[in-house]
Amino acid sequence: MNVLVAYASAHGSTRSVAENVGRSLSARHQVTTRPVAEIIGLDSYDAIVLGSAVHDGAWLPEAREFVLRTPPPSRSSRRGCSAWGSPACCHARCVVPRAGS
Repeated sequence: MNVLVAYASAHGSTRSVAENVGRSLSARHQVTTRPVAEIIGLDSYDAIVLGSAVHDGAWLPEAREFVLRTPPPSRSSRRGCSAWGSPACCHARCVVPRAGS
């Protein structure tokens, strides 16, 4: 499975979390870890993990903008998206954990 781990990080902590998630997933999957600003499309990925730093209870602007400007993946109905940070859904196929879950 080809997995994208995308992130928005203000000071590097979220980047570090994303890199650790990517390393863990790479034991069983092909993984690309990138900042959201570098992501152009999602169609080459089977699964997406999205994370953002949270400031004042909200994701960073670049993470929110990524969600709004990126169309949902179209290639496969088994695609999924998991996000960490502030609750916010990016697409109908998203699973977004709430704090404490």
